[in-house]
Order: sequence, then structure tokens, then C-alpha cells
Amino acid sequence: MARPVKSVEQHKKDGTYQKCRHEKRGMDFARRTKPFSCPKGYSPDVKKEWRALNNQLVEIGALVEADYLVLKSAFDAYEQALSLDHYIEEQGGAAYYLIELIPGDKNLVTISEKLKDDFKKVVYKYGVTPVERSKVQGLNKSSSQDNEDEEIFSKVLSFRK
Repeated sequence: MARPVKSVEQHKKDGTYQKCRHEKRGMDFARRTKPFSCPKGYSPDVKKEWRALNNQLVEIGALVEADYLVLKSAFDAYEQALSLDHYIEEQGGAAYYLIELIPGDKNLVTISEKLKDDFKKVVYKYGVTPVERSKVQGLNKSSSQDNEDEEIFSKVLSFRK
């Protein structure tokens, strides 16, 4: 396991700062002090999770303007997955839906699972989780705080089964 990334401030404090190695690491994006407002059209469940994730990122000082599009695309996939799950439940559940599936029809269960995977891939690829963001930005956090954030984030991103 690699050592955690030190912030530029920490390198300067330790006397190990080298401009050629660390100047790009010190790029500071304007951090938001307020979470993004939830886009219109999302269901109450998605709005709740949007707010929870945004609030966590603001708490650790890791939410920047560029995150909006990433979060929106991820939560669009999440919204679609939840609406498909609700539709499948209305049809009698996943097992009954798959039994009654007419050949040639789209399998909505598979599409829903793909959308959930897309959501997770987008969020993790762009590091929009509190844990990943703190690693990228070199924020000072303890390992116990990382574990707490992992737990909270897994609850926020839990999907209904």
C-alpha cells in the first residue's frame, strides 16, 4: 500500500518542497462552501442522496465547481435505475418480470443493473467520494475517519435490491 499523498503545505512545513515536483500538486480549485442545489426532476429518494453526498464533500472541503457535471451524470443514471426498479416491482418483482418477459423485449433488470454500475463507475472514476477526494487533494485525515467516510458513503450509495 502506497503512502498517502502529502499536501504542498505539508511539504513546505517539512522542508521537502521542490518546485519542479510539487508545484502542480498545489493547484487549488475554488472550493464550494455550500452544496450544489439538486437538479429538478429527481425523485425524493435521489434528492435525499444527492444532498447527503454533497454535504459530505462540503464538510471535508472537497467540493469544487467542476464536480456538478460529474455528479449530475451519475445521479441521472441513478434516477433511471430507481425508476426501472419501481416499474419492475409494480410488475410483481424481478423474478416474475423475468419469467413473463416476452422474447425480443428489453430486459429491464439488466438495464437497471447496468445503470447502477454506470453510477458507481462515474463516481469512483472521477473520485467524487469523500475518501477518494481526500486522497487526491492530500487533505489531512486519519485512517479512522477514512473508515467512517467509507461506511457513510456505502450507505448513501446503497441500492434497493
